[in-house]
Amino acid sequence: MTNRNAAELRTYLLVFVALLALVGATVGVALIDLGPFGPIVALLIAGVKAGLIMVFFMHIRKTTKVAWIFVALGLLWLFIMLSLTMADYLTRG
Repeated sequence: MTNRNAAELRTYLLVFVALLALVGATVGVALIDLGPFGPIVALLIAGVKAGLIMVFFMHIRKTTKVAWIFVALGLLWLFIMLSLTMADYLTRG
């Protein structure tokens, strides 16, 4: 095994351990009553998990700037759609 492969394996294992820790945090948040902040904390943890998967397992960090622009545009579009959905939900009687 070359040094590069060993470094990649180490990175993947560290990300895997981080994902397992975040799953544990998600379960912990689900078991603890945080009131209205529970879903917010759970969504933040889910966002971090999704970010780790995108950056390391989908190899986004090794791509060109154009790919990063499309990732940012996708996240912007997601934010816009969620904002419009919440605006509609909050204005209903």
